Amino acid sequence: MEQSESKETDNLEQDLGSAFGLEDGGSIGLSKIFEEFKSLNYKDLIPVGKIFNSSLFKKRAVRWVLLFGLLPLIYAWFVRKFDLDFTQVVWLIEIYFCLFWSLYFFSLIKPSRTIWKQGIGYALFTAILRLSTFYGVSHTIRSK
Repeated sequence: MEQSESKETDNLEQDLGSAFGLEDGGSIGLSKIFEEFKSLNYKDLIPVGKIFNSSLFKKRAVRWVLLFGLLPLIYAWFVRKFDLDFTQVVWLIEIYFCLFWSLYFFSLIKPSRTIWKQGIGYALFTAILRLSTFYGVSHTIRSK
């Protein structure tokens, strides 16, 4: 028994292929492959230090990618936590895609500050006009 164990350890030291039952493992360079895996710098393979570096989160693009990447997970949590119905889930999805497309078009057009302020003014005017009209119409319908 001891002789067979020493033979196995000798095989393991010579060629890792034979240790896994691959007697012809040496011919395909399996031992070289295992040596290359041992020599890998795993800090470059999984850069945990770079991922959690504070300077990375200061970049605007990284924050946007995180927002759009994690927002569906947050939505899923909201749906389960508050037991939202289908129409509310659809509203959440619409908000998600509106944010995405607004960021996309903003990055394409890159409007100046004056145009940006003017656009917000138009949006607020339209929202106030629409809400007041909606309230007036619904109040008129209810009173009849």
